[in-house]
Amino acid sequence: MFSTALLATFETGDRLEPLYGKLTSKETKAERLPMTVRILGSGCSKCKALEQKVRQLDEAHQLRLEIEKVTDIKEIMKYGILMTPGLVVDGVLKSYGNIPKDEQLLSWLKGTTP
Repeated sequence: MFSTALLATFETGDRLEPLYGKLTSKETKAERLPMTVRILGSGCSKCKALEQKVRQLDEAHQLRLEIEKVTDIKEIMKYGILMTPGLVVDGVLKSYGNIPKDEQLLSWLKGTTP
């Protein structure tokens, strides 16, 4: 099932990115593409805690996240961070060096905060 917004995008040739997260009245949250979340870290206790927190929020709020743990130091350095854990949501670095509070994490994971 294609949404009207998606069909309009194909007809006009506009980029698809701005449509992510926008739902038509007939669509539901469950039909939206999953958000990609990357946890950056070598496996320290804070990195594991952040991953656990994100997974718990995903399950509790049925966010349908695609969660990836990144431990390769070269891949982590591509984001320009010097402290872990790092949190990347849909390709955007949201935090590093600490574990954000649940409320902040949830707003990022729901896409309600830039």
